[in-house]
This record gives sequence, structure tokens and C-alpha cells, in this order.
Amino acid sequence: MRIDKRKIALIGTGMVGMSYAYALLNQNVCDELVLIDVNKERAIGEAMDLNHGLAFSGSNMKIYAGRYDDCSDADIAVICAGVAQKPGESRLNLLKRNTEVFKSIIDPVTSSGFNGIFLVATNPVDIMTRITCTLSGFNPRRVLGTGTALDTLMSWENTEIRNSSPGARLWLPQNLSQSCAKNPMVPSAPRSWNRYPRRSAQRHIKLSRPKTPPTMA
Repeated sequence: MRIDKRKIALIGTGMVGMSYAYALLNQNVCDELVLIDVNKERAIGEAMDLNHGLAFSGSNMKIYAGRYDDCSDADIAVICAGVAQKPGESRLNLLKRNTEVFKSIIDPVTSSGFNGIFLVATNPVDIMTRITCTLSGFNPRRVLGTGTALDTLMSWENTEIRNSSPGARLWLPQNLSQSCAKNPMVPSAPRSWNRYPRRSAQRHIKLSRPKTPPTMA
């Protein structure tokens, strides 16, 4: 009997979560995938849908809808759950609302006996990753964010978040550029990096208008 199965618990079966689940299936990343959502019927339906695709993937993955208790023996708990940003809503307000969502997730996951790695994809992703670390009490090395450069730069661009959260001073290209100049062991960064935050903010705004929420970044 195999005991070294690779198990992932996916929390949040919205568009981002299911894009991730689809990629897991196609790449045969794990042996067992449990889908968890506040909408249990949706999780069941998404699990059925993925199972129908098993025959075409070459995977033997076990996929099912479950509960937080099923996180107990998972290697990774991926959090894609969260509320979508409303039209005109500030990133600070989005942060507050998603923090409340995370409070209802992290505690039951850790209470299950989960001893793996958290992977966070909920926006604003960098700050939600720090919040996950704080709420779980896990070693920071076991709490990872998807680390999209777009969201990192957006968070920095947003003065509200930068001034309200000590954890929002992130490792950004403009900071890296300054560090490169001080550390001869690090290659020099191009000057054009200093223009990235503004450009990325503008791209995010353009993307959010026709497509909300973004599912790939």
C-alpha cells in the first residue's frame, strides 16, 4: 500500500481555484485533490467535472469535494477563496473583507492537524500571504504567496495599503535596484525597473474594466 501520496487541498472553487485545479490535473501534479468551498454544491459539481476529464489526462488522481478536516494529511493547502473587488472599491477595503474570509478558513485548516505548506493566491496576494502567516502561526517558510509581480507592484502603488500595513513594504524592483547598487554580488538592475509600478498599475486598471475578476494573474 502506497503511503507517500501527494495530496493538495484546494480552498475556493471560483475561477482562479478551478484554473489551478485544471492545471494540476493536466500536469498530474498530485495523487489526491480535495476541493473545499463555502458553497458545498459547487465544490461537488466542480469535482465531478474534473473527474470526467481524468480519462483524457493520463492521470490517476483522486478528486473529490471535502471539508476542512480533509486538510489533516494534505501536503499543500492552496487558498484561492476570497471576495471579488467591487467596481470602484479600494484595495484597502478589499483587504479588510478578505481578511475576514481568511479568519474563517485558517483556523479550521490548522485545527484539522494540517502540517503542510500554505499557498496563497487571494488578492491582494502579498499582504494576504502575510496575514495567513500571522493567523496560522506557521513558520514563514511554510507560507507562500503566488507572488505575482503585478499584484506586488499594485500593492506598493496603492498608498492606502502601503501606509496601513507594516507588512506591505515588499521586495520590489525599485528596492532591488537600490540593493543591487549596494551589493556587488548582485547583478545591476536595469533603470527601466523604476517605471514598472506605474505601468503595472495602469495595466491592472485596463484589465479589471473588461474582465472582473482576472483569473490568470
